[in-house]
Amino acid sequence: MRSKNSDIEDDEDDVKGSGEGLSWRVYYQALKERLWLIILFAIAGVVYAAYQSNKAVPIYASRAVLQFESPRRIMPLDTVQQDDLSNEQSLNTLIETLNSRTMLQRVAIRLKLDRDFVFLPRPAGRDANPLDVVVGRLQGCVSSGVRGRTRLIDIRAEHTDPETARKLADGVAEEYLRFTIETRNRSNQMANQMLMEEATRLKEKVSRSQLALQEFRERTGLVSLEKDQDIVVTRFKQLNERLNEARSRRMQLEVDMAGALKGQSNAEDLLKVPSIAQNADVRLAQERWAQEEANLRAISARYREKHPRHIDQVARVEAAKRELPAAAMRAAATMKEQYETAKETESRIEKEFQDQEKDTYTLGKTQVEYDGLKRDVEQDIAVFNGVLSSLKQSDVSKGFETDSVEIVEPAVASYAPVRPDKRKILLQWSIGGIVLGLGLTLGLHFLDNSIKAVAEAETMTGLPVLTAIIAKKTSARKNPLPDLEIVHQKNSPVSESFRTLRSAIMLLGRFDERRVFMFTSALPAEGKTFCASNFAVSLAQQGLKTVLVDCDLRKPAISEVFLGKAAPIGVSDVLAGQCALDEVLQSTPVADLDVLPAGSRSPNPSELLSGKSLPRLIRDLLERYDKVVIDSAPIMAVSDTLVVAPHVDTICLVVRSHKTPAYAVMRASVALRKTDKIPAGIVLNRMPAAAAGQYYYYSSSHGERKVYGSA
Repeated sequence: MRSKNSDIEDDEDDVKGSGEGLSWRVYYQALKERLWLIILFAIAGVVYAAYQSNKAVPIYASRAVLQFESPRRIMPLDTVQQDDLSNEQSLNTLIETLNSRTMLQRVAIRLKLDRDFVFLPRPAGRDANPLDVVVGRLQGCVSSGVRGRTRLIDIRAEHTDPETARKLADGVAEEYLRFTIETRNRSNQMANQMLMEEATRLKEKVSRSQLALQEFRERTGLVSLEKDQDIVVTRFKQLNERLNEARSRRMQLEVDMAGALKGQSNAEDLLKVPSIAQNADVRLAQERWAQEEANLRAISARYREKHPRHIDQVARVEAAKRELPAAAMRAAATMKEQYETAKETESRIEKEFQDQEKDTYTLGKTQVEYDGLKRDVEQDIAVFNGVLSSLKQSDVSKGFETDSVEIVEPAVASYAPVRPDKRKILLQWSIGGIVLGLGLTLGLHFLDNSIKAVAEAETMTGLPVLTAIIAKKTSARKNPLPDLEIVHQKNSPVSESFRTLRSAIMLLGRFDERRVFMFTSALPAEGKTFCASNFAVSLAQQGLKTVLVDCDLRKPAISEVFLGKAAPIGVSDVLAGQCALDEVLQSTPVADLDVLPAGSRSPNPSELLSGKSLPRLIRDLLERYDKVVIDSAPIMAVSDTLVVAPHVDTICLVVRSHKTPAYAVMRASVALRKTDKIPAGIVLNRMPAAAAGQYYYYSSSHGERKVYGSA
């Protein structure tokens, strides 16, 4: 059998898992309740943003714009390669050059920034190199980048002085142009020197190649090798084609002879042999037969079968039909002679082909060596001529080169600071404050495991909420029964809540069978006495004789509510047999409502309540009253309520909104189930008015005539 602790732990797991199904309205309500916290953080963000904006030093920016194009020359120079700045790699190289330490060092030297006290207010330390300090500062002030989908490069400089920012942007742009000119001139000089050295080397190589070709011609005795090669190759191709044709003819005749031998007694089989079918006599016989057949069809259309012309034409068709097999037999007889002739022709051509193949091979070996020497001479001459042409063009085209990069927009001093962007800072910190407030609010909501709303209570505990009582404001006026809201303000939302509770209990079953009601809670200070008292009044207002019994013997409060003082005798005295029931019953200002106070202090309330006197007391009360309402002790604090629970008909579990943890309610519910009593539902007490708007659609004006009209 499972222990009580195991069941409680299982129910705690159910509480944790059931939270996942809560409506988003729960989170909305949490944000609504702590809206002040979000606003507070938003205001703090705005204040901090204003402080940062006023504290920050204004930064000014200037921009110089470069436009790049591929290098243009009137005289092309192919040997000296130029960068194609239109491709992405060259573009990235250009940007890296602009941002490089070498370029910034040239700018610092050109502008004498190490002596500019506006750019560098404080002198460098003794051990620091002034130029390194200036370059390091420049790296933080100057940046370059390509403008999207254009050939424009933006050089941006930032500084606390507008003129200094302009000077830095222009300085980088102008220095890059000087750098490109120096680099181009240096490249041209190196290219000319390399071309001259290459021309000298190639001239010697051409002489050696020509000498080797001449020696080969003299050694082999070849003068017109190209002409001989053409004749030999042409003859070789012709013989090869003739050999293939003769071989195909011979092979076809072999196949046809085999077919003719197989069908030599059958004319139809002979006509299937390709050589016989293609024989001139056979084809002529086929054409004649076809023609006579056509003539017969034409005559049949005009004359009857016994007409002389028709009979004559039929004879002609039969004669042509007999001629076709005869022609096939004659073609088969001559096929042997054709095969022998084709075989002799193939042998003769094959011998000529082999002789020509030997001549071609011999000439080919000589041709390969000759072609190699000739090709070397031609290549060396072509390369030598190209180098000479490039060398001449290099000198001519120096004055016709155009710069690939030019300044299209010089920098202009701007006196409008780019930083700090006060609007952006204000927006960022405002949003940051709101986000932080939201995070803190949700964090507090998740850390707070108390039950807050009706939907949350039903989802977490699995019990229905019978009513939700709005937290009332403390009244300054003196009332004879200060805790009885239903007596003093009958049309208030709180009073309506208890009438709703009464109606909800009536709907649970036959109301006349539910006579004993017990109000309890999981923890102290949740308002069970307040709820029990007002519920008892609501029953009395309906004309039911009601008695309110205070069974919280450890901390009684009913007598304070109705009598204004502690009663000396009561439940404990009746249960102990020291007083009669009539002696301890007290009337109240509310018609049809009596109270039974807790009485004198008992050293052991649990044992007193667990005796046989309690059932007898409840029976006696039911003989005198229609309804009995019991205010019991908190379940998790003491075990008194678990002793009383088996003797009541309906149990209402009071839960204080935003205070009672869900696990405490679940533990209390499990404890009651051990007594075979399931709570009828939850009374959600002291619910904030803002949250109660989801449960009640009315306000404090509910029930007044100005809302529903005059009577």
